[in-house]
Amino acid sequence: MRESERNRLQKRVRALVLAARDLEQAAFAAERLDNEMDGRVRRLLETAMAITYMRPFTTSSLLTLTEYVPTGGHDRELHEYLAELRAKVYAHTDKEAERRATLPTIGENQGVMVFS
Repeated sequence: MRESERNRLQKRVRALVLAARDLEQAAFAAERLDNEMDGRVRRLLETAMAITYMRPFTTSSLLTLTEYVPTGGHDRELHEYLAELRAKVYAHTDKEAERRATLPTIGENQGVMVFS
């Protein structure tokens, strides 16, 4: 086997092992999310779930495993939902992101400031 082919295969094995670990972590976060009552912890778990689930499917220098993207049904809908959460809510803070935060104010203008 040529060295370039061996290197390519080693890179693929590494990508698959890392992807498997990411998907295990996403599943663990989803299981914990189902029983969590604290809103802050729920937000952390949802963030972890969306980001770690999508990691194998996003462009990277290692490898993008697009051939494993679900092709239909509920699995595809869930994949698209998590991709949107990652892109618009959790992983980015640009103008197009749908991320929001609030900050209570005091004094004459007491209320809540919303940042988006």
